[in-house]
Amino acid sequence: MAIYNSENDKLASDIQSLYASANINQLAQEESANLDKLLQAELDNVDALYQQKLTTLLLNMADGNQPVNQFRQKNLRRVNEIGMASLPAAQDYLNAKVRINQLTQTTDDFYQQVSSFNRNIPPCSSASKLPEQAPILKVAHNDSAAVKTQLFNLIYANYRNNCETLLQAQESLASMPSPASELMQTYTDLETLNHTIAQQTLLRSQLTKSLKQAKSEYKAALKTYQAIQTNEAGDALEQHRQKLADLVKTLDKAQHKVGHTLMAEAKISAIQDILSAMASQDEIAEAQSRERSPELQLAIDVASASPSIASTLANMHSRTKAESLSELLIEMQHQALLISHNKQRQAIDLQRQALLQQRQQLLQKELVLRMHSLNALCHFSTYQAGLAKPDIQQCHALKVTGQRCQLGEDLQIESCSLAAPWPFAEDNFQRGTDAKRALYNSVAQFSQAHIHQAQLDKNTYQLMDLAHRQSLVDNRHAIQAWDNIIDVPIDQLQAYHEDGIKPDDLSDLIIKAVGLTAIAVSVD
Repeated sequence: MAIYNSENDKLASDIQSLYASANINQLAQEESANLDKLLQAELDNVDALYQQKLTTLLLNMADGNQPVNQFRQKNLRRVNEIGMASLPAAQDYLNAKVRINQLTQTTDDFYQQVSSFNRNIPPCSSASKLPEQAPILKVAHNDSAAVKTQLFNLIYANYRNNCETLLQAQESLASMPSPASELMQTYTDLETLNHTIAQQTLLRSQLTKSLKQAKSEYKAALKTYQAIQTNEAGDALEQHRQKLADLVKTLDKAQHKVGHTLMAEAKISAIQDILSAMASQDEIAEAQSRERSPELQLAIDVASASPSIASTLANMHSRTKAESLSELLIEMQHQALLISHNKQRQAIDLQRQALLQQRQQLLQKELVLRMHSLNALCHFSTYQAGLAKPDIQQCHALKVTGQRCQLGEDLQIESCSLAAPWPFAEDNFQRGTDAKRALYNSVAQFSQAHIHQAQLDKNTYQLMDLAHRQSLVDNRHAIQAWDNIIDVPIDQLQAYHEDGIKPDDLSDLIIKAVGLTAIAVSVD
């Protein structure tokens, strides 16, 4: 224990005060609040801008000399921007989308049924291919079980077939939009992210199972060796130790967040076990692994994967508890920060996934509305000419040249209402309310499409905001990592020179550190 020195005490206190005054966490919180304000201002501006644009457009239509066809051309240009090269292509896309919705519902229904038999069957996804044969269903050997197995196999076959059809339809749908279009870019971004998230979920399940099995086998081999201490048991123990060490190294050097997170969780659990042993018993000081419990030796081997504490753990039998405490606390907090960072990045990925799904839906809905607006204008042109309602193919073929409207090869209107200015069209409605209803319906559908386009702009700003927040999360993690390296030694230095570290208080300090780290890990 240190001898009290007033000058050293003051110096340590001054260092702690200066460090605390930096208040880096507060700066990060202020930056996050600034991003909130900026995003809200951008969203408000989008609302105001689109309302003004729509009002100006409708006023120009009502009071100006622009022909109705210019309004139609605005819809056609936007349909092309979304990703459809032609109106027939847009109609094919929308029809395919309806079919996919139906297939999705049917496949989900089959999945719910097969899951009631076997919960290990994966959902329909391009990330994990379903096996051709139904997974073995473990049931009792009797007539009822045989019927149950046959029913399960039948449902599984239907589920797998529907899943394959759905995935093929989704792949075909994704290829329909024009290259470099808004819809194609959204499809590409969403599919990439969906695949990444699905792969991470599957990878975590596989790695968790492998790590659990390796730890269990090693612990069992260690118990056997401690009980009989033969050469054969020692060789078996070394094989399992190497297997676990190789897996730990693989996770530690993994190029993905799943491996990093699993390794961090394993290290924290291991260090907590070591700290608990330090606080409650003396076996941590034993030099030989055979004199320690299997749980403690396993914890030491896993924690030793961290280079920063490997030497500390290897020499704990020759060091005091106080000497080892700082390094263990720093490493445990470092791993907790890593888990917190990965959880925040995962949360951002899920938010981005939701925004991309919303964007896809907005683009599809806007496309539907603009198609309805164009079809209503087509109907208006024939009603004004005293003709019957045209079919969908004629409307898709509509072309306006000068004063003439051509709807396919067989239908031509010489003095087409689409070539006339809006005021003239509204003052000369023909066929009662049919033409009026068609024209106003087209304007209403256009206005709704305009609102969806505004929502798309908001979605763009929200995606940009997520990119800023991801940078903020990364920067905050880097700062917190340095903060952790500096913070623990400063606090211990201040405590050392203020009172000295009392042996009677060391166990309580360790237990509190373990509890606080557990809380930190659980907070996203």
